[in-house]
Formats: sequence, C-alpha cells, structure tokens
Amino acid sequence: IDQMSTLKTGVNKGEETLAHNAFMYEKARMCIDVSTNRSAREEIDSFLRSTVSGVCLVHAQSGAGKSSFLSKLASEYQSEEVAVVTRFCGTTPLSATSKDVLLSVIEELSGGDASLQDAGTLNEVRDRLFSLLIGRGGKRTIIVIDAVDQLKDGSSPFWLVPSQDWLFPAGVHIISSFIPEITQTKHIENYFSRMQTEGVSSGQGLKKLVKIALPTVDSQQDKVDILRHHLLHHEFPRRADGINLPDHTTPLQLSLIVHHSVFHVQMKEVQLEKASVRDLVRLFFKKLEAFHGEVFTKRA
Repeated sequence: IDQMSTLKTGVNKGEETLAHNAFMYEKARMCIDVSTNRSAREEIDSFLRSTVSGVCLVHAQSGAGKSSFLSKLASEYQSEEVAVVTRFCGTTPLSATSKDVLLSVIEELSGGDASLQDAGTLNEVRDRLFSLLIGRGGKRTIIVIDAVDQLKDGSSPFWLVPSQDWLFPAGVHIISSFIPEITQTKHIENYFSRMQTEGVSSGQGLKKLVKIALPTVDSQQDKVDILRHHLLHHEFPRRADGINLPDHTTPLQLSLIVHHSVFHVQMKEVQLEKASVRDLVRLFFKKLEAFHGEVFTKRA
C-alpha cells in the first residue's frame, strides 16, 4: 500500500489516504471477473480514457458488488501519470458526511491540512475542491467516491459537480456509486444538460455525464464462477454442482448461499435459492447460535 501510494505523484499520503487505499486493495482482491459486468467495465474504461472530462454515475442494488468492482478499476489505473483518489463512504470516521469526504480529498490532492474546523459550508468546501482541480491545469485526475448512499447526507450529492456558473475542470474524471432508491442525481443531470447546451453554443469543450447500472447476475456460468471462488476458499470446490441458484441474484446473495452450503448445522432449512438476503442473514445467525451458543451470537 505504501509503495502504491508513492506512485501518486504530488499527492499527500496521510492516514486517511492509507485507510482507503487499504480498503481498496482488499476489495479489489475480492472482485470476481464475470461476464455480467464486462459491458459496464468497458463503458467506464472508455469514459476514463476519453479526453472529455466529466462524471460517471454507477448505480445498483445493495450487494451487487459496486465496491469491489470500483476498487479493481481504481487499482488498475494507479500510475505516475494519473492521480487516483478513492473514498469509500462510511468506512472511516472521516467519511461519514459529504463535507468529511471533500475535505479529505482536498487534503490528499493539495498535501495540506484541510481540517473540519472553520471549513465553511458544504458549498464552500465543494468550491474549494473544484478550484483546486481547476488549478491542476488539466493533469489527469480520477476521483472514485463509492457508496454515496452511506453518507449521513448522501441523498443528493450535488457536490459531485461545481457550482452552476463554473465549468467542469479539464482532465478530471469523477466516478461515484450509490443505491438509486436512496440517492437522487437530478442536480448533476441538470448541470451537465446545461453544460452541454452552453458548450455547443459557445464552442467550449463538451463535458460528459455517463450513467451505468451494474446488473444482477443472470448468467449461469457467472453464478457458478462466483460459487467456485467462494467454495475454493472453503476447500469444497465440487459442491457448486449441487446448489440450486436463483434466476436473478447478486454476488452478496450467492456468497451467503455458499456459506450455508458448507455450514453443517442440523435445523429446518429454508429454500436457499428463494430466500432473500435478509432471510439468509437471519438463518446464518440461527446457525451460529446453534453451533456456538447464545452468548457468542449476541456479541456477533
């Protein structure tokens, strides 16, 4: 992690940076390359390689693998030529609110101290960040902000774009993920719609808004690949052939089904392929209680 951080030329390497880098590499290691996500990956690669700057919004239901998907992506773009900043909302004390996240990004990019004290309003902090990005003079910068819906004020992340009268900075690509039922992006869409209209009429460079949905896992081969990935960890790779699978599922649901398939506790089972994630988690804790006892399970 320390070596990778030093690749980010001109970027401060503080505790917050290292915490999110550690999370990124751990989640990237957990990412399973399946065909279901390849179209989304190709779209984001095209977005990041474009000379047109802008914002990419990645939305999907809970458990769809957004964090591991974006972690794998961000880790592969780390280089001396590109400053890659990652923030995984809700994972550290300094990623609980929008202002926390923006201040820590400012601190990482500037190498200075952007403490919360006397930071100003969220709008002012947003303006500070985009002023800093504009001042980088088009240097390639990728900012990944995952799980915006986990922020205390993550329902409307207007701060992913500058103020309405500001142009989006050149060389900057921002990727953000969220659950669409929780987070609304109308403000961002309106900003780019206006930028598109004004850019055409004034001859200024166009900016780009890309919206991508991570789909549910429907391919049978993808499901088997995910199961085998987890079962190899449990040293039961052959058991994948005997597990009934849902038609439409997520990596989280599949991982829970795997845990139940190797957790040998005698009790009345539910039909795993028909159970929701919530029901699978409840069943897991019932098995824990039967295996380890009530005291351990209450602590868990």
